[in-house]
Amino acid sequence: MKQFHNLIYYIIIVINIFVILGATDTTDDIEITKSQPALYDETLFKEMYKHRRAKQLQAVKAFQRLKSYEKQYEMVEILSKDIFSMLEMGRTQLESSGYIPGVSSFPNDEETKIALALVLENTALFGEIVLRLPDIAVRIMRLHRDWTLIYQWCLTFLHEDHYLIDKATLKLMDLVQQELNYTTRKPDYHNPYRVISKNHVKYSSQVNNNGSAMKKERKKFHKGPILSRVEL
Repeated sequence: MKQFHNLIYYIIIVINIFVILGATDTTDDIEITKSQPALYDETLFKEMYKHRRAKQLQAVKAFQRLKSYEKQYEMVEILSKDIFSMLEMGRTQLESSGYIPGVSSFPNDEETKIALALVLENTALFGEIVLRLPDIAVRIMRLHRDWTLIYQWCLTFLHEDHYLIDKATLKLMDLVQQELNYTTRKPDYHNPYRVISKNHVKYSSQVNNNGSAMKKERKKFHKGPILSRVEL
């Protein structure tokens, strides 16, 4: 029963992406993987991870193509809630399984494999959102203070289990930690996707915790090399 419960939650995150993207009218070329995780070895796990990462990137790019900031915010908020439900579930299962990232060998039991996929895939998915829609991601996280501890745990877990992760994703996660100020930003760090407009500030004031208007902050531009969009 517990295994079935985990599978259902894993599928929910995929279905929500599909439903959200289906409403954008800009994602006809996006294929959403709906298959349930099956028993597979370490090599296949890595291959499937890279495949799903590519789909995640397409999904987040579709969010970026939405012209309405309000629509972007609503879509990201819906998806983020599901992502963190998956992360919390995966973390709970991994901690109870005795699996130690970077130390334990690749698991044989299906529940631990599913939990591993939940944490590693959804950590990267939210990372894409943080880098490509940073203003929205940060504002949503401020409304869910408990997410910070969960995500920091997941980022640490991902880096410790780096042998399962491709180099591009590891580099991406390093940028995510800088963007969220979990680590010290390098002197030349700058996220080209961080743009604040009057409409963004106006809408964010409406969804803020206390319903009070948020103060407009002047954008601080960092000097130095700019991260290329290809790199993100």
